[in-house]
Amino acid sequence: MIAKLLENNCSKEFIKYFITSLISLFVDTAIYLILGKIFNNYLVSAAVGYLAGLLVNYYLSIKWVFSYRKIAKFVYEFSIFALVGFFGLLLNEAVIYVGLYIFYLLPFWAKMVSACLSFLFNFSARKLLLYTKGVS
Repeated sequence: MIAKLLENNCSKEFIKYFITSLISLFVDTAIYLILGKIFNNYLVSAAVGYLAGLLVNYYLSIKWVFSYRKIAKFVYEFSIFALVGFFGLLLNEAVIYVGLYIFYLLPFWAKMVSACLSFLFNFSARKLLLYTKGVS
């Protein structure tokens, strides 16, 4: 799926989305680690951090990353963007859970593994659903 998107001349958007995701990941991870230490609950902290990162990612995606927006109305566009984010959050939570409680990774490394998988899923789904002409 990623190869197909890159073939369709979206490599600049992919790079911009990668940078956007790094910024979002910084916000997400900072909140995750800080709240995790304060409340000693990394799964709840992961959800709060992920949602904060989602808001940062949406703003940067519409202002800087994607040149074409399939849906003009904010409410509809953000709803789909957030729905993709919700499925990314489920993936995020599952990977963190497996990393922490099955593979006994440190919280930071569990988060980094989940971030890589979430990035690929979120970019692909958002690009196809919201920011590609002629694809429904």
